[in-house]
Amino acid sequence: MFIGKNQNNTPNYVFNLLGILASAIVLLVNIPNGITGYWNLIKIIHYAILLPSLLYISYKRDFSIQTYEGIFNTGVIVFIYHAYKFYTRM
Repeated sequence: MFIGKNQNNTPNYVFNLLGILASAIVLLVNIPNGITGYWNLIKIIHYAILLPSLLYISYKRDFSIQTYEGIFNTGVIVFIYHAYKFYTRM
């Protein structure tokens, strides 16, 4: 959300932190084991979609206004989803 909101004014260290966070997916999310199911699908999404997307954003660092808006909106949706999951598990 921060990158989408600040757009071209985002400091470089934020992109570096995003790259580190994306790389942490490899350490924090178990490799999918091929068994079909909800949690395996979540792991596949993290590896196949989220990891490359975040690494690309952290590498490129310069996007159009529409892309920044998409990054912001995606961040809001992901934040709300994870906050809801955190709340329901507490």
